Amino acid sequence: MLDTLDVIEQLRAEHRLDDLPQYKNYPAGSCGISSYTVGMVLLDRGLNDGDGQWFLVDTNDSGPETATHTWLEYRIGTEAVYSVDPSIGQFPGIRKTPWVGRGTSPAAKRFTGRWPLHPVKTADQKWAKPSYLESLQRVRERLEQSTRQPLVSGHE
Repeated sequence: MLDTLDVIEQLRAEHRLDDLPQYKNYPAGSCGISSYTVGMVLLDRGLNDGDGQWFLVDTNDSGPETATHTWLEYRIGTEAVYSVDPSIGQFPGIRKTPWVGRGTSPAAKRFTGRWPLHPVKTADQKWAKPSYLESLQRVRERLEQSTRQPLVSGHE
């Protein structure tokens, strides 16, 4: 999972994702696209057992500017067992680095307004924007390339 987050950052730093509007100011404004991309890669890797399901959690706060935020939760029933928040670093008062851990994202304390959950199932979901699909394709390609690289050993 962390290698997927690293790939997103590497591609963005190499300007291979910056042409997608949601990555221009990464991590700000990239919560939906990065959470979707990570969620689909988790499914690719079989990290979805029969008891639960990954969901995109769309939220908002009630602050003066009414900010919104999205992260992933693996839920069994209504309980968030694990969460992944690739772009929480846009809120340095909450956390400076991506969150991967048990329970819900630390952002849930600020973002208390909830919208309907989006299950992460297939790449062609009707709500998935074209830029989300492009991000997923690029990250999948990079991950595939990295798994084909031979391991370098200091021993012959």
